[in-house]
Parts: sequence; structure tokens; C-alpha cells
Amino acid sequence: MIKKRTLFGMLLLMSCAAPAATVLWDGTRSDITNLTSNINSPNNWTESDTVWNTTDQTIDSPGTQADIKLAMGQVTQLRHTGQINEGFDAVYCGGGDDTSITNDAVSPFSQLIAFDAGAFSATGLPLRAMTVTLKKRVASDTQSFCWFVENGGQCCVSAVVDNDVGTDYATYTLGDTAASEWFAFDGNANIGSATGASVGTLSLTNLNYAGILVTETYTTAQNWHGAIVQQFALSEEVVVPRTMPYMGGWCPRVQLPAKNNGTERIDFTNFDVSAFVDQLVQLDTAKYHFLNLSHGAIATFYTSSHPELASVVNTNMFPTERDLLMEVVDELERRGDNRPVIVYQAAHGIKESSCPPGAWDNWTNHIASLGYTDHHHAVADLIIKYYSLKYGDKIDGWWYDGVNNLSPENQQRYVDAARLGNPKAIIAIPVTSGAPLKSSPWCDYTSGHPFSVKANEPWQPANLLMIENIEAGPWLDQNGDPVDDPNKGALAHAFIPLQRTWNAGEAFPALQAIDWTTRAVEAGGMMTWSLNRQGSLIEDINFDTLFKINAAMTQAVVVASGENTPNETAVKAFDGDVNTKWLTFTNTAWIAYDYTSTNAAAMTQYSITSANDGDARDPKDWEFQGSNDGGMSWDTLDVRTNQDFTARFQTKTYPFSNSTAYKVYRLNITANNGNAYTQLAELELGMASSTTFFVDWADGYGLTGTHAVYDADPDGDVLDNLSEYALDGNPTNGSDRGHIPVLGTFGENGTYWFEYVYARRNDAAARGLNYTVEATSNLVSAAWSTNTIAETGAGSLDSDFESVTNRIPLDAEGFMRLMIEFVE
Repeated sequence: MIKKRTLFGMLLLMSCAAPAATVLWDGTRSDITNLTSNINSPNNWTESDTVWNTTDQTIDSPGTQADIKLAMGQVTQLRHTGQINEGFDAVYCGGGDDTSITNDAVSPFSQLIAFDAGAFSATGLPLRAMTVTLKKRVASDTQSFCWFVENGGQCCVSAVVDNDVGTDYATYTLGDTAASEWFAFDGNANIGSATGASVGTLSLTNLNYAGILVTETYTTAQNWHGAIVQQFALSEEVVVPRTMPYMGGWCPRVQLPAKNNGTERIDFTNFDVSAFVDQLVQLDTAKYHFLNLSHGAIATFYTSSHPELASVVNTNMFPTERDLLMEVVDELERRGDNRPVIVYQAAHGIKESSCPPGAWDNWTNHIASLGYTDHHHAVADLIIKYYSLKYGDKIDGWWYDGVNNLSPENQQRYVDAARLGNPKAIIAIPVTSGAPLKSSPWCDYTSGHPFSVKANEPWQPANLLMIENIEAGPWLDQNGDPVDDPNKGALAHAFIPLQRTWNAGEAFPALQAIDWTTRAVEAGGMMTWSLNRQGSLIEDINFDTLFKINAAMTQAVVVASGENTPNETAVKAFDGDVNTKWLTFTNTAWIAYDYTSTNAAAMTQYSITSANDGDARDPKDWEFQGSNDGGMSWDTLDVRTNQDFTARFQTKTYPFSNSTAYKVYRLNITANNGNAYTQLAELELGMASSTTFFVDWADGYGLTGTHAVYDADPDGDVLDNLSEYALDGNPTNGSDRGHIPVLGTFGENGTYWFEYVYARRNDAAARGLNYTVEATSNLVSAAWSTNTIAETGAGSLDSDFESVTNRIPLDAEGFMRLMIEFVE
């Protein structure tokens, strides 16, 4: 609805509408031209053809995933290394003969070429080694392409590899895109713009099909638009980094109890493997498991049996009653949980200072009897090699603590021993603590050890640099610098306690943990959280954070300063049901909604609904805030004081100005109405309308009923509410009319103007307001116009308004007015 008010010489209120943008092509499946449906047609492409074009093989209707597989199956002539049309220089990909197009029109097309992995099985060459050499046919065309794969049964397209293919041949390699983002090709994805459902990074190690998807837009009539494909080829050898499958992964590291003394020994004896694995299985977005062979930094007590050393060294150090690590690994396997397992081990093997009485002597005598003169040689052969062979491919990776203090020779000895049981095992060796994350010649992934947690909290900003290091990579060299070739670096990995120390203390702030994890995962790195255990289970407060991290991988999550479990929790504030509520046992509190970075939005409104009882528990004073760093810092977007909910289940809406897409929004309640508890039924975030802003403005002055409408003039100052709203007037005080426009004169270098200055809201567009200065020669027959008026500048007036200056030649005769347009 359009609201108008005219005050000649001063104000006119009316509306303008902006034209909608024109969408030339949305890149959906209905626009894709697939390979072929004419399986039996004699026109199908063969090696004797010099040109393969859209006349030979096309389908005009959308095809299913099965249709595409079938189509790809027909390209038998393309299944070999080297040029796809031996004896000819090139083939056309799509385009065709289109001379009907008019010069100013835009005509898009897409074309898919793909290859069957079975055709290369005899060569042993992987499809991920495929290269394509191509160029565009017509210089004025706009051409881009993505890679297409069927990876483990899932059809996907890569992010755009090149959005401006040139007219000179260029060569691209499929394997180079493994670390990029890939999108599901499920019949509904926007293939041309690669905006289908993200599937993250792909290892590209299990390809059934691979090829290219070319998209082109051309604006001139021309024969044979399209890409010229000179060659598809395969390399003779491609080294796939062992850590490629771990890209974009996270998990918890839970320290299993060893047969140590005191509580540890009790936990070891009574440990409930089934209950523990129940928790791990619930974290279904974790990409791997991380367990421990030795007890933390005390490389003397083990969680897995070693009969030889138990008999000659100590049965407490190497337990004989049970093999806890093997029990957990076997239980995961029994449940069908086939995620990789990484194991922590302290590299000392056996540490004299932590040995039970007599154990160190037993060890040194034993290795001496075997001819060892170097403690670490013995550890590599008798401990690391033993467990590597014992577990074989049940263990997929190792994290060796303290190996960086060994000689290069011994580091190599440790790594060689670790891979005897599983040559594909990934290895991490600490190089430094904190950022930059550095690799070494023996690292497949960085250790990610934070700065000392003895001196500082692990959530200190200094450790955020490790996450930023991952984002800059995720493949890093020995200096911590990003590298494009994964084989020239290690995968960036952060390994951080989820509490104040490695196994105890204050919990890591949940919002910050979610932020760091999602950032590391989205960048293609690895993120491992080390956490505390109580008996057989992950400590409740840590598991709650893990559960939120797990949810944040696929959806938004809710976090609060406190809650009343199990029925009055923070998520109840966002469940759309006013009959449920969030309650916390404090008179100040906060509740936050974390969209995660992929769904961040610029919110401009929130609504609060009071709960079913206890009006003294209602929020009264608060700040509404946004954060893009997991709550390490907050931007205050709106402040409210002395708010009063006059009824139960009452909803009040609060708009605010904002143009930043925040990942996290928080309602920070600084006071309630006097109770020891704080509660609310619903908190809803959204986008404010222009009407919402006006209603909130009127409510702020206590206007109700007929006094709260646009054309009312409660204070009798001749300016109606809409005028006062636009110019910062007070509708309840006739002497406060806001920023009234000012007319004056201005001269410079012998030239003079009338100068008209008015106040404009900084967020006028969001409020549906548009300000325009107009002039006319008379008030009877002449039209109002902006032709002779120029806006010459704007400057800050206060936090909500700017001052806008307009000029008109001094020799002009007539009238001026400010027109303020408002659309509900």
C-alpha cells in the first residue's frame, strides 16, 4: 500500500517501484543438453567423423541420472589415452550451427562428455589423472566448464574450473580439483552455475565415469559455436596423497583409560565399550575416529595388550586382562561403522620417570639382551612395529607425540615401522605448537598441537591462527605456507582440547568450537577435539558441545548460557510452539542461533514471545548481537530497555538496521523483571518490512489506536506521523519537529545557487523511504521536476541520519519541495 502526503513547499509522500532483474538463464537441468538418447541412430559420433556436434547427438528433454549413465556408455570410441579422435586435430563439443540468433540475443547451451573407467582398467591408469585440452571456438562467446564424475555411485560436478575459457588451447587436470568443492548432480541441481547440493571435497579415487561439462553463452549469429576439444589424456602415474579422503573431516579424540593407578585402573577394568561406542556412533558427521594406544603424554601405560613386554617389563604397563583399544575398534566394525581410525601414541615408548618400580630396569635389560644400544631403535621395533602389525588395516593413521625431538634417522625408523601393518596409514608428527601449522618430510597431516594449554586457554585468539592457516591451505609445506600440489605438503589439521587442559577444566565456548570446526571443515582441512571422559562416557558438557558441532555440519544450531534439561532447553525457543519454552536458572542469560557460515544471513528483525507463566522471568533489558568469529567478538545491532510483556504468549517484534550476514545471532539478556530465573517461549529471526520499522517507531513513543496511524498528528504540529518518522521528529511533542529542511544560497567563482539541505535516514531503503527534491515554476499549471536539481553531497548528521545537500541555479524562479516516498 502506498502512503502519500503533500505539503507544498515542504513535503510530498508517494511511491516508486524498482524494475525486476532479467534472468537470462538459470542453469537448471531443463537447460542441459545431454550426450545422446539416439542409441541406435546411424548419426552417432564415430572416429571417422571429423566433427562431433549437437546435430549428431543431443537430447532436448531433461534426462535422469540413469539416462546420463546410459548416454556415457555409448561413447565407446573415446575410451583410450591420447587424442579422442586419432588422425584428426580436434572435435567440437556442443555449439552446433546456430545462424538464426539475432545479434543482441543471448543463447546458452551445455554439453557433457564423459568416459567409462572400465575402458581403462587394462592400463591401470586412474581417471583422476585425466587431462583435457580445449579452447573456445568463437572469441566473443563466454565459455566455462566444470568436471563431471561419478564417484562411488554419486554423480557430481565440480565448482567452475575456468569461467573464461580462452581461444588458445589450455590443459586442465581432473586431479587438481579434488580439493575444490563438488556438487550433487541429482537431476535437480543447477549444473551450469554449480550451485547444487554441496558434497564437499572428493577423493576422486573411486571413479566410474569422468568427463567435462561445458557451458557457453553466445550473442552473435555464427556457425559452430562451442568448445574445441583437442585431447583427453591420462598421465602414466598419479600419486594420490594418503590424506585426501580425510579432507573436510572432524572428530573427537577421547582418551581411553590405561591400566595405570587409581581412577584410571578402575576405569580400565570397568570400561563399558558398548556404551562408549554408542556415543561415537551418534556423531555421524565425524569423518574419522581418534583413539589412543598410550596414556596421553605418559608413554608408559598402554590400552592394548603386548604379551612379550607384559611378561618381561610390567603387566600394568601392558595389560593382560583385556585389550581395550582392540575391543573398541572391533565394536565399531561390528556395528558397521567403517570410518577410518587414527591412533595417538606418545613416542617415548617407555618413559623412565613414569615407570612402576623396577619396570625401567626390566626394559633396559630386555632390549640390551636383544642387542639394542639405542632406546628409540628398540621402541620402533618392539612397540611401534608390533602394534602396527597387530592391528594391520584396522588402524588407518597414527599421531606420534614427541617424535620431533628425535633424530631424522629415528623419525624415519618410526614412520617405516608404523606403515608395516598398513602401508596406507597416515602419519602426523608434531613440528611446532600453534600457528603456523608446519609439515615435515614424514607428515601426511599436520599435528595441529596448540600453543601451550598450561599457560593459556586453548580458545585464545592465538590458536585461531591455526584455523586461518587451514583456510589459507589446506595443503601446507614445511614452513606452513600453502601449496597447490598436495604431494608437496601435508593436510592442515588442528588438534585442540575441548576444555581448559587436555583432560580437565572449563569447557571450550560452544559457539567458538562450532565456528572453528565448520571453518576448518569447509576449507578442506581436519579438526580434532581432545576431550575429557567420565568413566566409560564422554563428559556431559563436552558431549553436548560435540553434539552441537555434529548438528552444525548439516543445519543451524542453538546454544545458550544455560537451560533446564530435558524439557525447557534452548532449542525450545526456536521450535515454533509457544506452549514450550527456554528457561535458565539465572536472572541474566543469553541464547544464540548459529546458522553456520554456509547459511549466514543479514537479519533485520527478531521477535520475542513471552512464556506461559512467571511474568517476572520475562526479559526486560537486552542487547541483540551478531558475530562472525564464533562469539569471540560481538557487534551490537539493537539495544532495548524497560520492555514490558503485558500478557502471556505475547509476541513483540523488534526491527533494526543491518546489512551484514552474520553466522551467529545472540539475544544477550542483561536484566529480567526481577525473578531469579529467565525464560521466553519463542525467539524468531527474520527480515523486517518497512511497516515493521514504522510500527516499532510508533510503539517507541507510546502511540496507540488512531494516534499510531501514518496520517495522524497527535501533537498538532501540522506534521503527520509519517513526516515526523522520516525527519526524526517527536510525534508527541509539537516543539520537536525533527530535522526540518533548510533553504539557503551558495556562491563559488562568481556562480550562485539555491542550496536545499534535508535529513535522510541512513537505512532509508530498508524502511521503504525515498527522498527526492523537486522544483516547479508555478503551483498552478507547471509539473514538478528534478531536471534542474543536483545532489552535491551527503555527510553524517548523527547515528541514524545523514545530511543531504542539493543545488539549483540561483536565476531559477519557482518553488521547491521535498518529496518523501513510502511503500508499506
